Amino acid sequence: MICRGQHHCLPILIGGGVEQAFVYNHVLRVPENAESIPNLHLNRISVTSHLNPVQPSYRLLSDLIAQNGHGDRKDLILKLDLDGKEYNVLHTVSHETLMQFSQIVIVFRGLLQSRLENLICFALDKLNSTHQLVHVHGDNSSSVEMRGGKVLPNVLECTYLRRDLGEFIKSKRFFPTLLDAPNDPTKPDLNLGYWG
Repeated sequence: MICRGQHHCLPILIGGGVEQAFVYNHVLRVPENAESIPNLHLNRISVTSHLNPVQPSYRLLSDLIAQNGHGDRKDLILKLDLDGKEYNVLHTVSHETLMQFSQIVIVFRGLLQSRLENLICFALDKLNSTHQLVHVHGDNSSSVEMRGGKVLPNVLECTYLRRDLGEFIKSKRFFPTLLDAPNDPTKPDLNLGYWG
């Protein structure tokens, strides 16, 4: 994650932890030392694209932001890993809510499923309208296909920065980079090549 200064970032994290972290996961397993970690807020709630009275442990991203008192913040960081539900969340989240996040780290699953193609394209178009992809890493434990001359894994880990925070140039970087590590350490990492 990229932060300006020591205390300038206030992340809302879905499944992770940083300086001040609000973690939402409906199947959360609380680590033994969790209560001793300052500024860690663990919640057995998951993010959803729509409210359902049958599933009260699911909440809208905008509601969680408001609940945390961050409705006016524009420097939040989001880590989103929803096991395939990320497309529905992106489909329904408002432009205003997306603009509250300076950075978004997201795991896209099911990229090779043709039945999801329209939903995936809509979600990616929406995210790309507010944020710029700056890093990709393929999950080497997932299946892989060639699409449009690129290696595309079924699971792709992506980092985005909000477009209004800087000027972006076409990347000349080969992925994976030295920052990356294979998800399955018994297999070589996926060579995604140049994504620019």
